[in-house]
Amino acid sequence: CANDGVCLDGVNGFTCECAAGFVGELCRDLATGPVPATGPRTGFGGTSLDNRMYIVGGCDPNGDRADAEVYDPAIGAWAAIPDMPQGLCYPEAVAYRGRLHVFAGVNGREHSIYDPTTREWTDGRRLPVSTRTSQTFAVYGDRIFYFKHASMNGQWTIGGAIYTYDGDTETWTEFDFTSLTGAPAGGAYGNPTNNHSVSPVVTSNRMYLTGGALAHNGIWLA
Repeated sequence: CANDGVCLDGVNGFTCECAAGFVGELCRDLATGPVPATGPRTGFGGTSLDNRMYIVGGCDPNGDRADAEVYDPAIGAWAAIPDMPQGLCYPEAVAYRGRLHVFAGVNGREHSIYDPTTREWTDGRRLPVSTRTSQTFAVYGDRIFYFKHASMNGQWTIGGAIYTYDGDTETWTEFDFTSLTGAPAGGAYGNPTNNHSVSPVVTSNRMYLTGGALAHNGIWLA
C-alpha cells in the first residue's frame, strides 16, 4: 500500500486502508476535494513547489498544528503529507532546491525540511535568532533570506536584521545591507528591517522590500 496506507491481510490477498487524501486499490491516487484533507485552521504557512501548493502548520482551539498537505491544481485534489516534526502556529515556508523549508512561527528557531521525493522531514540548521512576529523569508540568488523584524523598545521599533542561509554549508550569516551600492535609507536609524512586517518580493532578478510599519512612542505609523 502506497502513501502511508495500511495493509489489511485477507484470504489469498490483502486490501489497503488509505491515509487521508488518497484513494485507489493501492492508495496511489489523490482524492479530489475542495478543502485541505486535514481540516480547517488558521495561522498556517504556505508556498508552491513543483507546480503544487503546500500548506503547513497552523493553529486551532486545541493548540499548534503539525499537519501538512499538498494541493495539485492539475487534478483539483488535496492530499495529506506526513506531519511536521512539531506543531507551529504562523510558520513561514519557502521552496528551495527542490525541497520545502519551514521556519518557526512565533518565538522560535525551528527549521524543518520536507523532501517530496522521499516524503520525509529532516531537521535543518536552526535560525540564528528567535522569531518574534511577522518575520518573513524569501529565496534569492540561491540563498534563503530571513528578515527578522523589529520589536518595540519604548519609542522606536528597533532590532531588525537580515540573515542568509547557504544550502551548501548549511549555515546562516548576518547580511550587511549597507554594503550594497546605492542601498536606500529607511526605517528607524536607516535600517529598512526596522519597519515591522516588511514584505520581500522577488521579481525580474531583483528583490524588493515593500510595505511595513514603523512605531514611534507606541503608535504604529504606516
